[in-house]
Amino acid sequence: MNKFKILITPGALLLLSMNLFSSAGSEQKDFNIIRNGYTTRVTSGDLKFSIKAVRPNTIPQTSEPVDWKIIGEASSDKRLGGISGEVSQVSWQTNTGQMVCETWISERKDLIAFRQTFTNKSAAPLKLKMLCPMYIDGSRDFSFGSIQDWRILEQFRFKNDLPKTEIPSAGKIVTCDPFFIINNNKGEGTNLFIGYLTFSLHLADIKLSFNNKGGLSNIVADCDFEGVEVPVNGSRTSQWIILTQGPDANALMTDYTEHVRSYYSLTRPQENAPSVYCTWYYHATNYTEELFKKDIAQFRKEHIPFDAFLIDECWDLNNWGDFRHNDKFPDGMKWVAGQISSLGYMPGIWTAPFLVDRGSDLAKSHPEWLLKNSKGALCIFKMDNRDHNILDLTYPGVCDYLEDQFRKIARDWGFRYFKFDFMRSVFINQDQRFYDRTSTTLEAYRKGLEAIRRGVGNGAYISVCGGHYGASLGIAQSQRSGSDVKSEWNNTELPKYRQNILRTWMSGLWQVDPDAMMVRRQQTANTDDKRNLTLGLFSDNEAFTNTINQFLGGNLVTFTEDFSRIDEDRKMLYRHIIPSVNASSRPLDVFNPVCPEIMLTRIHPKCKALDGWNMVTIVNWSDSSRDYSITLDRKITGDLKGNRFLVYDFREMKLIGNLSVNDVLELNGVGAHESKLLKIVAWDGNSAMFIGTDLSFSCGGTEISEISCRDGLISGTLQTEWLVPVRLSFVIPAPDGYQLKQSEIAPGQRRFSFIY
Repeated sequence: MNKFKILITPGALLLLSMNLFSSAGSEQKDFNIIRNGYTTRVTSGDLKFSIKAVRPNTIPQTSEPVDWKIIGEASSDKRLGGISGEVSQVSWQTNTGQMVCETWISERKDLIAFRQTFTNKSAAPLKLKMLCPMYIDGSRDFSFGSIQDWRILEQFRFKNDLPKTEIPSAGKIVTCDPFFIINNNKGEGTNLFIGYLTFSLHLADIKLSFNNKGGLSNIVADCDFEGVEVPVNGSRTSQWIILTQGPDANALMTDYTEHVRSYYSLTRPQENAPSVYCTWYYHATNYTEELFKKDIAQFRKEHIPFDAFLIDECWDLNNWGDFRHNDKFPDGMKWVAGQISSLGYMPGIWTAPFLVDRGSDLAKSHPEWLLKNSKGALCIFKMDNRDHNILDLTYPGVCDYLEDQFRKIARDWGFRYFKFDFMRSVFINQDQRFYDRTSTTLEAYRKGLEAIRRGVGNGAYISVCGGHYGASLGIAQSQRSGSDVKSEWNNTELPKYRQNILRTWMSGLWQVDPDAMMVRRQQTANTDDKRNLTLGLFSDNEAFTNTINQFLGGNLVTFTEDFSRIDEDRKMLYRHIIPSVNASSRPLDVFNPVCPEIMLTRIHPKCKALDGWNMVTIVNWSDSSRDYSITLDRKITGDLKGNRFLVYDFREMKLIGNLSVNDVLELNGVGAHESKLLKIVAWDGNSAMFIGTDLSFSCGGTEISEISCRDGLISGTLQTEWLVPVRLSFVIPAPDGYQLKQSEIAPGQRRFSFIY
């Protein structure tokens, strides 16, 4: 039996913020910046490196920096990402134009940023392929602990990419976007954050290259302009790239989302993320109007309290681009939306807005609207063993068409929830040539998505699946955090859990969608199921862990079942995560190279009479039983008031600990693929207290609307649409410590009381 320990030393605790989700740490060392010619020297405690000016990659070619001439220098106050600071500009004259290199430092000297702007001063238009606002020559001058002790947390721009932690090795090239974090002591040291603050101008990545001896060769920020045309006196500007450091990687990521929101003047994502019944992961393209009628009848009989009913890919098969229903839905989609609305659900619909079927009316009537490559051939996106064309979103009339079509679907048909799929199709070809030669792919994508938003209106809900994360910012309410899932446990599915866990930080920018939850039992696929999507092969532990996965995302809840045949115990798992907890988890062992196993969720209860608490999730991803030792340090308890804490096991409905700070909680025999969900709540040892229900994983955070405890009586109100019996747990002081008391209330009962 394996033993797994998480031990945080008291010294390390002093470095941590008392609130896991707040500032990156008070012991931040100041950045110092000194420019010397073409090099900018940066120091901050043990961190030392230099950034070199690099020529833009243009056609015709721009000269090397040694041949540039300084034509101006200036400094001024500038707020960046909501933070006051100072920016210094150096303007250089080159053979092709003007380069402006900007260096920004925050007022507190804890954050620095770099950006470049190139202006074409030649006699004719030129092509810009790349700007490089940051080039660090690691072979000459870079110091940040021992590279052998580094752990690199990598993030990426598309859902199918796999965020992960890597260890440097000889010859390795690590490519990330939008950021990476280097920890300089095997996950226990200082963290260096390097990433892009902005997203909307061009594709970009950051490369860390290691030489054949395992040393750092360089760190390069590549801003890819794809050879766009820059007219005479025209300018192009790179994204801002920022650097900061701190003891807590989660806090750095939280701060990052705050900087991004501030830069784009965005509010935090709305609460009350929807729960969505999706037709795909049971029926796929086999879904028909007859099956829809059966679902409607089932939900009329048994009103599962979800929010949106999503008709996924099926209704417009073979008509992509025309936005009209096929013969699977003879009564049309306006009738479908009306049926969904009649049950009180939000009508939802799937589309692939940027794709066009080759035999569609649109492809025949507007061949000029289709994206082509540099040789004039049509760009192809292959899906379901078929070739699809792609819209050129810069061609005159294309965005107007999209706006009109989605206005029809929203305002005429009545759909209010939109899932957009295969959005990566715009990025899939490396040789595409847009009609507007000055447009990058990212700008074209954004232009198309903005047109769709105008069409559906600001009141509609947009969920993007497989688009560019940054380019959807401020338009999409939610985005998928990972690849398509299946209802079985195997080596191809585990990385999908990791995608969700390592992307919970995105909840600061949009609502995270961890993809569909499925918990049914079904050993044999349906006869018409060629994808084996109808299978349900999870064990009880795995089904519970799959439910936990939705809780960890903390926002959108999506699911697919045949509710006319699902086993009652598996169906009841949905009561744990609907409605959404509205709080994403953070992985405490974020640099775990396989997959984080210890996650913490801060619960801010709906009931104002209740203080907040923390939920700690432990997941054994391995194939054998394991023991865990969890130190109840301030990283676990956060800013909870008090010095003693009760530990309550949700699944077992048992109290398993009454601990002080830094006591060790032993969890023995956690089974393969099993999850533990523990409530950590402060207790004074003298007062009776509500501890949880068997309803929501939040342990009362979402379902208790009112509660009081006095004169030997605990009473309150339960607020839920689930018509099920609910068991409540209370802790009562006793001479030997405490007693756990439980009481059950009937389906539909709202008021409860318990005499002690």
